[in-house]
Amino acid sequence: SYYDDESFANRRSIRQYFNIVYKRLPIILAIAIIVTAAVSFYSFRQPSIYQASTELIIEPRKPQVTQKEAININFGSDSNYYNTQLQLLQNADLMKKVVVALGLHRDAKLLGDENRGILGGLRSLIGGDQKKADAESALPIIADSTSQPNTGKVVLSAEEEALASRYVGNLTGPRLKVERLEDTNIVTVSVQNENPVLAAKVADKLAEIFIEEDAKRELEGAQT
Repeated sequence: SYYDDESFANRRSIRQYFNIVYKRLPIILAIAIIVTAAVSFYSFRQPSIYQASTELIIEPRKPQVTQKEAININFGSDSNYYNTQLQLLQNADLMKKVVVALGLHRDAKLLGDENRGILGGLRSLIGGDQKKADAESALPIIADSTSQPNTGKVVLSAEEEALASRYVGNLTGPRLKVERLEDTNIVTVSVQNENPVLAAKVADKLAEIFIEEDAKRELEGAQT
């Protein structure tokens, strides 16, 4: 009958599909293995990202009391002040001072450019593990810097300026997080990098230089 013929045709169609898949099963398995291996290799070659954090307390300068009416008990609730401080902590100029203070503008090795790309990954597989370990365990030696007379400002060559800018780009943006703990004066500065030693050094130096500059701003504000 018509229905029996249709049922037989459906079963034959399913059997044909199964036979087609079965015949090509080795190819399907080979493709699956190649894709899995490629993804695994890519994931294996991705550098580990470390995060180092440091905390500091930020408090607005208390106003000088000259008379009773000038007393301001609620000086710590100025949201504009805290937002300004958080933005200053993420400023590229501040990070550049950190880079120069650590002497990074003289050493491009910590940028990790040599491990980028397919050829770099193959070189790293062959003999790059020891170099990576050495880079993660050491920072460049900080030598005396050339300064402008009477200003103390470090003078960078064109190459050092370009390298410092690359470090600033590498250490800021999504790799630099500045967060204030809610309802407190505590601010956490977190730095992410492939080098755990570098991340810790940058986080600590960033807080140190920020405190120094903030003290200068407070002194200048008090004098004016």
